[in-house]
Amino acid sequence: MVDPPAPSPRSNRGPAVAGRNRAALVDAAARLFSEQGFDVPLSAVARAAGVGQGSLYRHFPTRQDLAAAVVSRSMERLRALAADHPGADGFAVLWQAVVEQLVHTGGFLDAALGPRGEVGGTVPAEDLAGLLAEPLALAAAEGRVDAGLSVPDVMLVLTMVHGAVHRLGEERERRATAYRALALVGRGLVPPDGPQV
Repeated sequence: MVDPPAPSPRSNRGPAVAGRNRAALVDAAARLFSEQGFDVPLSAVARAAGVGQGSLYRHFPTRQDLAAAVVSRSMERLRALAADHPGADGFAVLWQAVVEQLVHTGGFLDAALGPRGEVGGTVPAEDLAGLLAEPLALAAAEGRVDAGLSVPDVMLVLTMVHGAVHRLGEERERRATAYRALALVGRGLVPPDGPQV
């Protein structure tokens, strides 16, 4: 009996392709959710990612699963940014990234959140508050933000800015409104680089 030929190194590329497909789906979903809203057809997400709908549903059985992956990736990027800027300037860098993310995503997160503010089993606001705590304390100690500013204050400001921008259609308009609102609040919360138009 003749043994079957050994598989070539290229014959079992499933895991690598699956990983690329998943990443492409998350990229496409992040873009389309922000551009067209949370109700964008999932078939459009699959097309934009260059995969079939079967592949989409294998990775993300529900729209909420896909939303959770988008939120999780955003938090991973913010954690990496915080790790790259551990000093007193870290809060300004992280805060600007948070504001820009809020401007870019528009109302997507509102639609994705469950009744207790959770998506995919986590509460993004709680995760973000935890991430901001140490950078804010370092910035306050260095006099870079108002010394009395607390994490709940910062989260309240973020909620206020979100309320001002999430129904605006154009990203340029959302960005200008967000930075105007931050300028009114002051207290060191105006990102030093200004709006990225």
